Amino acid sequence: MATCPNKNTAEYVALQEVYKTELKTNNIIFAWQKAKNTDVFPSVEQANTFLKNNKTAYALKQRSFGVSVIQNLRKQGLIHSYKGYYLINNSYDNSMVYDESALKYHYDRVIQYLDINNIPLESMDIERTSRSYKISTKDNVFTPKDIMPSSRAWDKPRSRNVVMHLQRMFPQVDIKMLSV
Repeated sequence: MATCPNKNTAEYVALQEVYKTELKTNNIIFAWQKAKNTDVFPSVEQANTFLKNNKTAYALKQRSFGVSVIQNLRKQGLIHSYKGYYLINNSYDNSMVYDESALKYHYDRVIQYLDINNIPLESMDIERTSRSYKISTKDNVFTPKDIMPSSRAWDKPRSRNVVMHLQRMFPQVDIKMLSV
């Protein structure tokens, strides 16, 4: 596939008339060529359809990611479903007896889960109720970086936090951290 499109072709000129800048035009051409595994330039109609389908696919990925976050919190035993809403658990071990300390514990674990997985707190809607917190995701807030699994990987600061936690748990162990 071509990495430098010929800007003098009629197809390129037609695309640039629609998308105005060289950067946008090149990005559309490269993305379309990569998706179709071809060197051919898309027509204006093909480019418009491609962009529309990409926006739809991205919206679906955002929605799917939001559902995954909620389901993971549910699997962790931190939230439950009640009358169509997801609520943070307010009791220990499904005893169904309200306990403010249990609510705080589960709330803190939800926040910790989001932090550990690099999911921005702004992407969640957490609203206090009389005996719990109602939780949902704001699907349209997730950025492509949020959705990428690599963005939720453990980076150096997270690894350092884990080592520091283990050092507090086992003070008798001597730990030296070195740079790469």
